[in-house]
Amino acid sequence: MKKTMSVLLAAAFAATSGLTAFAQGEEAYTVKQNPCATVEIPLGLEESVDLDDLRVYNKLTSGKSAVESIELDRGENGEDSLILTLKSTYGVETEEIEGELQVKKKTSGTLVKTFAVDFDVNWDKAELSQDAELAETVDNEAPVYEFHSSNKNVTFSFDGVDASFEVRLEDQDAVNMHYSTKADKAITQANEDADLAFLSFDGAPTFDFRGTLTYYVEDTDKDWYLYEIGSKGALKESGAKYDEEEGAFLLKTSTLGSYVLSDTKLKASSAAAGENTDQDDGEDKTENNPNTGSRDFVGTAVALGVISLVAAEALAVKKNSK
Repeated sequence: MKKTMSVLLAAAFAATSGLTAFAQGEEAYTVKQNPCATVEIPLGLEESVDLDDLRVYNKLTSGKSAVESIELDRGENGEDSLILTLKSTYGVETEEIEGELQVKKKTSGTLVKTFAVDFDVNWDKAELSQDAELAETVDNEAPVYEFHSSNKNVTFSFDGVDASFEVRLEDQDAVNMHYSTKADKAITQANEDADLAFLSFDGAPTFDFRGTLTYYVEDTDKDWYLYEIGSKGALKESGAKYDEEEGAFLLKTSTLGSYVLSDTKLKASSAAAGENTDQDDGEDKTENNPNTGSRDFVGTAVALGVISLVAAEALAVKKNSK
């Protein structure tokens, strides 16, 4: 009876913690995870043990590069736990985390407990038909797309964003289409009066052919500007063209990056102020929608030409006077 109860308790612990209990009493964490996840492994120690007196030793034999940090702390489940924070990566490959995590006493170095880990870290793959024309709504839970040789064109849409991306396919490598609408805090703080919408493709998916990103504006009666967000929040010219009939910006690109749509010209954030951006003093060079009209580059060129002629004439007069 006691043996049966022990087996049941071990099974219950494994089900709730993600640990697999082996016959010899060793425990291993084997649950597949997405990158960016936080893994909590309950320690199962006596209540009298103080976490401040313990230290965790990383004895992983593979997958160290996929782990951001390992610490001992109280988990969300209310138990003292080993907490593994996985790095935020958005590729298409699988990383295997394997090895041991040892918990020891700080002062004496006495081994308290050993946990074996053996699990995969990867984003799930979307299920695709073999149709030539694909229409896919991106799901961040399964954002990896491995295309069939019969797939010739795909149009992606994004939940919560009035945007789409259409591109040609021909033996296209796998891509990770994970996206985010999270606001860039620095840009938001630098432009408090602007109406902003963000769209970022975390893995910067690259295609063999240039596709068209169509980004619709909220109100066609207002003026809108589309920027690309570079490193440290630098605002760069997007190269997008505004289509009045569509009420959208159209961007031809083979690599999807990070974008912000604004109803005003934006200022660079303080973090990006020292970088070489495509706008000076907050003035952008991206094309805006027709409500504001295009910039009069011709007039500027003529004015510069007149100045050059005047300067040349003055120089000639000076030479003749000698």
